[in-house]
Amino acid sequence: MKRMIVLLSITALALVSGCSRGQTNNVTPASTGTVDQAFLVGRWSRSGDCSEVMEFRADGTVKAVDGSTDTTYSLSGNRITFIMGGAVPEAETITRTGDDMVTFSGSGRMTRCH
Repeated sequence: MKRMIVLLSITALALVSGCSRGQTNNVTPASTGTVDQAFLVGRWSRSGDCSEVMEFRADGTVKAVDGSTDTTYSLSGNRITFIMGGAVPEAETITRTGDDMVTFSGSGRMTRCH
């Protein structure tokens, strides 16, 4: 009986792996890697509470949770630089860690709010 179960399991694995060869499907895996501006533009939350968001805008400004807009950002590869009200620029590494998630090297994760 064990031999039959093992044989059926191997056959099932072979069939599943063979079915996906040479075919495309509509399932998009979670993306990872470099973040570009088109991906970053939008509303993001650190806590998952979409009533408290930061909004990255296409013009390079950031609307903070408190509504202020005196922060700008720029992207260069996997580096994002924030300039807050004329202060010294702060650079962090930013990585796309999912279809709707980014991770900052110095300040944690953010999730896109739709």
